[in-house]
Amino acid sequence: MKDKFISVSILIPILLIGIGIFIPIIGKAQDCSTSLRDAQHSYEVGDFRTVLGILSPCVEKNLNSDDTWRGYRLMAISYLLLDNPDSADISMRRMLARNPLYIPNPAIDPEEFIKALNEYEYYPKISLGAQVGFIDPLVKLLSANTVTQTYSTQSDYSGKFAPALGLNFEYHFIPFLSISIGGDVTPQEFTRTSLPVLGKSVAYTESISSISFPVILHFDIIDKVFKPFIEAGAFAQLLTSATGSISFNSTGSSIGTATVSNINSLERRKTTNYGFVLGAGVARSFTSPLSELRLTAHYWNGLRDMTRPDARYASPALYQSFYYVDDEIALHGFEMSLSFIFHLSLTIYHSNE
Repeated sequence: MKDKFISVSILIPILLIGIGIFIPIIGKAQDCSTSLRDAQHSYEVGDFRTVLGILSPCVEKNLNSDDTWRGYRLMAISYLLLDNPDSADISMRRMLARNPLYIPNPAIDPEEFIKALNEYEYYPKISLGAQVGFIDPLVKLLSANTVTQTYSTQSDYSGKFAPALGLNFEYHFIPFLSISIGGDVTPQEFTRTSLPVLGKSVAYTESISSISFPVILHFDIIDKVFKPFIEAGAFAQLLTSATGSISFNSTGSSIGTATVSNINSLERRKTTNYGFVLGAGVARSFTSPLSELRLTAHYWNGLRDMTRPDARYASPALYQSFYYVDDEIALHGFEMSLSFIFHLSLTIYHSNE
């Protein structure tokens, strides 16, 4: 019985200490629930130090997102009226980071606050974009190969427009300069039509699907609602599939046509490519939501020969029946795209910086 009494006598002080610790914490959280209202009342009677005392422990942790920027507004005004511009600068930046579109109201905002607020600007820090467009693929003939005496020429190749889709992540260094890293699905289709050989005119068409990973520098020429810009960068490309088809018209002693489809061409192509990209366009900025729409024209130039020399004769039917052998080619082309860029976060800066 004595042991139980001793245990109880020890537990009671511990419980009292615990209650003494948690009651102020609970009280503090409860105080924060009305902190903006209490701070507004103190602000209206000109007690700016009390405004700061109420909001400082609560504004970042215990207020919802809408009340947070309102709290920083009251703190910025209070610091300004207490002649503390450095602390006012911090509060104003935090307010604008949460509500960059705040429009001063002369009826409720002091002249000092309005003047200071007009000296701040913002630019996107991190953005996420999605694009859709069309690509016009072109073939650059590096070296012609043949099993006959008739070689390909550049004019034998033609491309076909194809849709392209992409996503990109963009980081802004300064207001007019950013870098983006993306992933684009870029199908390409080209046709090589050869001159008649031994009475046979051959047309070979190949469809290539690839994923491109561009890294592009973006430079805004003028920072207005409509912003012209230029771009330059590099890309790596991974071929995921390549399928060909071939047909010929015979005009010799045996007139007729023949077509072979679904020819696996991937084994005759190098599966990686790289090159540079150049672009220009115009963007339209929006404030709700904070975003922009971009119309861009790109030129993609592949620098690698896409034909595997050791696999040029991997499909005997092509060169035995159709007298076709792969040329050494590089891929390039033009793309027109429309992008929607959503700004995930902003950088607030003073106009004198």
